[in-house]
Amino acid sequence: MMLAVRCKAGGLFRNTVLWRLCARVCRFFREVAANWSVIRRPVLTFLLYLLMTVITIPTVVLVPVWQGDLRNRITHQPDPEIPLGTSQ
Repeated sequence: MMLAVRCKAGGLFRNTVLWRLCARVCRFFREVAANWSVIRRPVLTFLLYLLMTVITIPTVVLVPVWQGDLRNRITHQPDPEIPLGTSQ
C-alpha cells in the first residue's frame, strides 16, 4: 500500500539516489547559469549546443555500421533472403 500511495502522490522517486544525483546536477547548472551575464549566457548555450552536436555525430554514423547496413551498401550486396518454405 505504501508504494501505491507514493505513486499517487507523485513522490515515488524523490528519495532515490538517481533523483538526488539529478537534483544536484540541476542545482549546479542553475547556480552556474545564474552568474552568467546577459551576453555570455546565449554564447555559452550555443557553444554547449555545438559540443553536443559534435558528440552525437559518431552515433549517427556508427549505428548503420553496427547494424551491418553500411557493409551491404559498400559491397552492393542485398541482404540474404530466406527461401519460402524453409525455417531458420
